Amino acid sequence: MKNKRFALLVTGALAALVLVAAGCEITLTLRPQVNPSVQVINVANAQPIDGATVRLTLTSSATAGEYKYDATTHTATYNSTQKRYNFSNVEFGTYELTATRSGYVFVRQIVEVSGSDQVLPQIGGFTYDPDPDGDDPYTLRFIVFWDESFADVDAHFTFPDYGAAETGQAPLMDTWFETQDLVPAGFFPRDENARHEVYWDNRKAGLLLGTDAVVLDVDNVGAPSQIKGGPETIRVLGVPDDLWGSFDDAPASLGVTAGDNSTLPVGDYVWLGTGEYYLNAWSSQFPDDLAGSAAEEDAFLATKDGTGKVANPVVYAFFADEQIGRFSIPTYTTVKTASMVRVNFMRRIVDGGDNEEWFQVLSNVRQTSPNRILSTGEAEAQFEVVGSFGGRVR
Repeated sequence: MKNKRFALLVTGALAALVLVAAGCEITLTLRPQVNPSVQVINVANAQPIDGATVRLTLTSSATAGEYKYDATTHTATYNSTQKRYNFSNVEFGTYELTATRSGYVFVRQIVEVSGSDQVLPQIGGFTYDPDPDGDDPYTLRFIVFWDESFADVDAHFTFPDYGAAETGQAPLMDTWFETQDLVPAGFFPRDENARHEVYWDNRKAGLLLGTDAVVLDVDNVGAPSQIKGGPETIRVLGVPDDLWGSFDDAPASLGVTAGDNSTLPVGDYVWLGTGEYYLNAWSSQFPDDLAGSAAEEDAFLATKDGTGKVANPVVYAFFADEQIGRFSIPTYTTVKTASMVRVNFMRRIVDGGDNEEWFQVLSNVRQTSPNRILSTGEAEAQFEVVGSFGGRVR
């Protein structure tokens, strides 16, 4: 007689019960149903977003198995008091978590549902205007979230000094980063090579020249009035041609042919310098006196054994309305400060002077303090090209 299989959905631990009677084997598989919750947050102002449709959708790998799930998509209900979205009766499994709302763009991520009171990773969203004459279709965004139990992770973005009129220094960097052959090791803080830095104490760069090149939209310090666990959001808008100085002084130029691993479109380019996005674990808790979070030497982005004051940050990268990457810190290592992403500022030279602005984005998850490089490969591992994005005539 063939085995008979029955699925029984319960709330609790996953278990299997095998009964043997009269030559028949009956397997009862107990499947838990749980009720996870999630916050949906506007990454431009760190306020909750209501009115969104929030979904958990089973991944193809989860649905390919022998077990038939009760539902492949679950939709959450918004609780206005908690300012959270709550799911009901979700089976353990691997899901894609995201949200939708008219006029908004949201992060997407894969999550494991596996706990009765599970708090899912935050969903960040922002309003998006597709007007080709506006900034949104040409903007890079870097959004970081971290564990809700940790107070303050700071996002930083350094980039080349682009205007002698502002600082009296040379307008361009003079250190070459191989665009076609991937980037060598090296980290450029604010005080080297005439660099600007946008961070919590300098939230905009470019005001003196009449344009915002890089902007920190949100500085989340873990205050009682703020949503816990982020976000901090940095927008990279780029810089018009006339603010870079003469392209004749650019550090390098190159020609890109079809199939080039730089991912840039075919054409002739000048390279204007490199931006660097990095994170620092500032403080694990906000003080009771509300005077502001203070730096803690024993607060980390990650630790070797996962214990202690650990932020566990995740960075989402967008160009326009497209999510182009999700970056996290390598596990089983202690990291205080980490460079996450690099951005090569490029100009595609077009006859007639209508030059195009391009960003080449490179994954750059490596430790910057202490001085030991982190990567998934060798100590001097190459940086991976995520992609090249742009096309705005500047």
